[in-house]
Amino acid sequence: MTRSYPNVAWDAIQADSSILQKHKMKIPEMNKVYVLNPHYHLRHDIHRVALFSSTGTDTDCSRNWHTFIHPLQAVMLSFFTYDRPLQTTLPLLRLLPEQGGDDQMGIGLH
Repeated sequence: MTRSYPNVAWDAIQADSSILQKHKMKIPEMNKVYVLNPHYHLRHDIHRVALFSSTGTDTDCSRNWHTFIHPLQAVMLSFFTYDRPLQTTLPLLRLLPEQGGDDQMGIGLH
């Protein structure tokens, strides 16, 4: 099923462009794919989520590193574990509260 979304991603970038310029940050390219480092993983833990690095990693991440993050932060990060452009990801993040459950949104928490 194909859905039609308003250009929410472009609107969000336009609204935030002054903030980005103030902090000398580059405006993200909407057609690029942004992915969380694949050496990092998310694991659900009752009221929090563990974010940790793989064992036996190369120089792309810290070895045996871990921290706990809020489940909502983990949900947002999980949207960047797929090979899809930012213009596709941002509208999905916007719909998250309306859609609810893990199965509907393809959230990759284990």
